[in-house]
Amino acid sequence: MKELHSNNRDCESQKEDRQLLPVELWETIIDFCAYEARRASNMRLLHACALTCRAWLQRSRLHLYATIHLQNEDQLQHFLSLVRSNPEAGTFVRELNVGTLDRKSDRSLTGPGGANSGDKSSSRNTSGTHVEPSFNWICMVPLRLLPWLPSLQTVFFSKLPQFNSPTQKYLSLFQNFSNVQNLLCIRFASFASCRDLSRLVSLFPSVRRLYIEDVDIAIPTSSPPTFPYKPLKNGDLLAVLGLD
Repeated sequence: MKELHSNNRDCESQKEDRQLLPVELWETIIDFCAYEARRASNMRLLHACALTCRAWLQRSRLHLYATIHLQNEDQLQHFLSLVRSNPEAGTFVRELNVGTLDRKSDRSLTGPGGANSGDKSSSRNTSGTHVEPSFNWICMVPLRLLPWLPSLQTVFFSKLPQFNSPTQKYLSLFQNFSNVQNLLCIRFASFASCRDLSRLVSLFPSVRRLYIEDVDIAIPTSSPPTFPYKPLKNGDLLAVLGLD
């Protein structure tokens, strides 16, 4: 009997030894997998880490949800369902990329109906008759998704809808989230005037860095804005990292 008890204690001791993998070691493993996953644009390795054991789940999610890419309305709705069912996932998001990076497609993203979400004055079909712009899904991001992302620090916009009144109304909700402080990036977009671009930037009063790439301005700087303009407060400083 004594020998049996001794064997049981030895087995339990061996199990404890196997469970005592240093936290620093498996965190390094997960961090390395995250680096490789981002480099290869393949998150399967991180998903495997998340499924390894309960202890690895939190660290894996930290990397899985750190950067979110939303290229269409379906992806927005899918991720919105995720954070509503699991609010903790939203707390991991540090960077949000909204829109497509395909330069070949139209700069102005299209809504569900396929019509260009541009200003009414320029929305016409081939026959010259007026076409009502369809609603753009990007406008729903600040209204529905941002409240679930309390740790968001960086926002990338690619191919924003043109700034008609509904677009301005919804995008102005970004100014209620002062936690976006690290970087604002605007790429492959068209604006009616420089002041409209400035208006968009002013919706992020706390951001420290601004990157602008491949942006078209239709009207000279001296033209009036197409909607009410609110300049940045005196003393606010934005470092422009790039401007095309």
